[in-house]
Amino acid sequence: VTELHDSKAVLVERVTTLEGKLEVAILSNSHLSDQAKSLQNCRDSMVEQLHEKEAALEESNFNIAVTKEEASSVALQLSDEITKLREAKDTAEENVTTLE
Repeated sequence: VTELHDSKAVLVERVTTLEGKLEVAILSNSHLSDQAKSLQNCRDSMVEQLHEKEAALEESNFNIAVTKEEASSVALQLSDEITKLREAKDTAEENVTTLE
């Protein structure tokens, strides 16, 4: 009977120890779950910011391309205007020479 009582006491002690370890594991798991949720929220936020920045970059690249095209067109117009002004200058100089 004493042996049985001692065995029961050992088993009760082991159960108590295991219950304590289980409680610690549950708390640890809960803490880890909270951290995982927090990290997921952070990740989701960063993904959203990345999408916003990618959209802004795409818009900026489009605007740069449009601006380059417009600048090229303006440069061509200015070049044509310079050519016309040079021709007008040459004509005016010829007229001055003819009048002299």
